[in-house]
Amino acid sequence: MIKVQNIVKTIGLMATFAFVSSSVSATVIFSDNFNRANSSNIGNGWTEIEDDSYDINIWDWNDAQDGVVRLRDGTPDAELYRTVDTTGFSDIYLDFVWGGSDAWFISDTDTFNAGYNDGNGLVTLFSESLDGFDGYHSLSFGALSGANNNSDLEIRFWIDADGNGDKGYLDDVVVRGTAASVPEPGSLALLGLGLAGLGLSRRKTKA
Repeated sequence: MIKVQNIVKTIGLMATFAFVSSSVSATVIFSDNFNRANSSNIGNGWTEIEDDSYDINIWDWNDAQDGVVRLRDGTPDAELYRTVDTTGFSDIYLDFVWGGSDAWFISDTDTFNAGYNDGNGLVTLFSESLDGFDGYHSLSFGALSGANNNSDLEIRFWIDADGNGDKGYLDDVVVRGTAASVPEPGSLALLGLGLAGLGLSRRKTKA
């Protein structure tokens, strides 16, 4: 009798845990790998602030549909931003890949920058010198304060440079978060089975 009771209790706990686990999941809310042809128009909902149409563009090396965004100096400096709706999500992260420049004339004070605006002002997450290109670097920032459940979250990338063709590169932008999903009918049935099992276990214990 004790063995059967333990089995029933275990099934109940497993079913309840499975229901709770299925109601929360990590989700990619927005992503852009810029894998499209060379263009001075970034597209995909991005807004560009630039001096001329070539200060922000997609560079598709060898026409392989494996592009990156190049941000070049100007007046104003090149800036790229986009609104992302995080309604229903929490624990928001911003991931991206960036690269500097190999130009000999770039100053240590010329920087590549990334940040976000939750409606209460710009928050700078990252600022690094453009000098000395040594490949691309993957970065991740989170959880972003004020970014949860925000229908108008703005992500921004820009360079702060003094001219002479200074430039930085951007790729693989991802905004991700945790969503509490609506239980499916199967999950509700599983929860019911779990609760019933736990109730049966308690009744057997009293008996």
